[in-house]
Amino acid sequence: MRIAVVSSPVTPLRPAQVGGAQAFVCDLATGLAGRGHDVVLYCAEGSEVDGVRLATVPAPRDARAALVMPGGGEPLPAPGVEAALSAMFESIAAAGFDVVSQHAFDAPAFRLARNLPVVHTLHLPPIVEARRRRRGGARPAQRGQAGSRAEHFGGSGGTRGRPHLTGKRNRARDRSRDAGGPAGECGRRALRSGLCGRPQRGGSAGLTASK
Repeated sequence: MRIAVVSSPVTPLRPAQVGGAQAFVCDLATGLAGRGHDVVLYCAEGSEVDGVRLATVPAPRDARAALVMPGGGEPLPAPGVEAALSAMFESIAAAGFDVVSQHAFDAPAFRLARNLPVVHTLHLPPIVEARRRRRGGARPAQRGQAGSRAEHFGGSGGTRGRPHLTGKRNRARDRSRDAGGPAGECGRRALRSGLCGRPQRGGSAGLTASK
């Protein structure tokens, strides 16, 4: 099969990963390629993943805005992230992949993938439960509801243009195992140390393909 694997463009993928989601995406892409599938991994510039063709975009200047939700609310607008994702999905649509394995947590990715044969994997904590506890039962944002349904109920069937949603179970254990430390601490270390990717100064969102 011809498979596109999509990572968020806000941080490069490296051999020594900061977080479990990045390690999961790398392992998935290399594993599928090892089984003989034609795999292209769409990711941020500066990524290094052996054995897989890469199609990269420069990390946008507003990458950090997409990573941080001030006070637990909605993330700040990040038009550069959306432009990078648009470049990725335009290339994917033109290439005519058999299936798209989509791991970007950025909201525009779900809209841009609407007409593609896509499986969304949400690498998220239990957002809905956390917000309910914080707000005393107030109704959470719709995006949080989608994440909760996916992570609690697993995959759901669909056809082209109707996305699958799937979630990782035992998420805290998986993050701890994959990142080599207490769950969640790897992400906090990444933000503190600036390992989330160095945003590029240019406004280009053009793709660069590896051979």
